[in-house]
Amino acid sequence: DQTATEQTLTGAQMLDIPFPVTHDLKAAMRALPGVVQDNTNGIHVNGGAENQTLYLLDGFNLGDPLAGTFDTRLSIEGIQELNVETGTVSAEYGKGSAGVVAVSTRTGDDRIRYSATNFFPGIDNNKGFRIGSWNPRFNVSGPVRRGRVWFSDSFWGQYNQTVIKELPPGADAANSLRYSNFLHVQANLTPTNIASFGFLASMWN
Repeated sequence: DQTATEQTLTGAQMLDIPFPVTHDLKAAMRALPGVVQDNTNGIHVNGGAENQTLYLLDGFNLGDPLAGTFDTRLSIEGIQELNVETGTVSAEYGKGSAGVVAVSTRTGDDRIRYSATNFFPGIDNNKGFRIGSWNPRFNVSGPVRRGRVWFSDSFWGQYNQTVIKELPPGADAANSLRYSNFLHVQANLTPTNIASFGFLASMWN
């Protein structure tokens, strides 16, 4: 009856399972059998190359349009579940010869919900006190209009500061900043029709 093998990792499991680089969705995928991560952070499903897998976000292709790799930054706080399907997959997933990675994001409901992780930065004592590596994540969801329109907004940020002790003060540090924000809006237009919209914004510096 089913020719493909499907495995699911929920957002709650991603938050509960300990793994390195807890802010990286690609690192969380390693919790599923058959998914490995190489030393360049590439994901390999069922032994295939990274560009042989189809990556979907709420049904839309989010793989790199040129290389076919998975480079999108998403906050784990905003993930509802992640499905990995391998084997003889449906014809609608024909672009993924190795398998399909489908990410479903959280949707709001009539109750305000929120979560936050690593929200306060750490302090390093390296040639003086400085803000260390910081990876804040948070998600907030709830109603825009109860019973009709809901939203879910998830944010992920990464701040790194590299200090080189041998250089003089003022020229001994390099900073990098990245962040992404995903806003999901869902509206109940009629009792049988639901419209869903997603907006993803990212910045690297």
